[in-house]
Amino acid sequence: MAVVRKISSLDHQTLSQMLRKEDVQQQLVALHSLSPEWRRLVFLAAALTPLRSLSVEGGKKPLPLIEHVIRVALKGTIKDVQEVSVLLDCSEELRQVAASLPAHREDVELKLRAAKCLRRGGEQWRLALVLAAGELSETLSMEDLHALEREMMNSWALDKCWEIKPLLTGNDICQILGLDKKNKEDGIRIGTISREVLDWQLSQLKPMEAKKEDCQEWVKTKFASS
Repeated sequence: MAVVRKISSLDHQTLSQMLRKEDVQQQLVALHSLSPEWRRLVFLAAALTPLRSLSVEGGKKPLPLIEHVIRVALKGTIKDVQEVSVLLDCSEELRQVAASLPAHREDVELKLRAAKCLRRGGEQWRLALVLAAGELSETLSMEDLHALEREMMNSWALDKCWEIKPLLTGNDICQILGLDKKNKEDGIRIGTISREVLDWQLSQLKPMEAKKEDCQEWVKTKFASS
């Protein structure tokens, strides 16, 4: 009998085992190496995948069928609904990014799209990739998913990008550009620039190593005259 190590996160080796469609035994070993909660979550999301585009009548507006099934039929929690929804959304996004990768490998916008997906999924993003493997098509192969994982972790250096905090605070932006956050228009502008600062960080060659000084210069160049 195989001795399985229990893990709270899904590492590269375990993910590779899960994506080996031709080796069911390795898939089962990999799945059982997940924590019980993660295993429950990925099975629940997989079972509900066919329902993700459907809704039911519920009060003032239609209710996603997935939410109805989890809350009413399965007596699940709001947290279950939120986590399953995030996994399914990230799975679809990763499928699209993987399909686009061969023709747009150097596209910064594609990297940013992947980074935002990983930030939304957090440590569970690899579960979303496992779900994506269940929806292969003529335009998406298992190798495409392996290639995407390698690109995100190696070339794009996006590992743990969900832990990144903006290099500049609202006060930093005010000082650089001479803005007043008490002013309504300036306040809106600060919010917009803050989001673009995070996008700039995620777009860097090594996002986790982006420098505050470089970011300050970028903000001055891009926004000082606008």
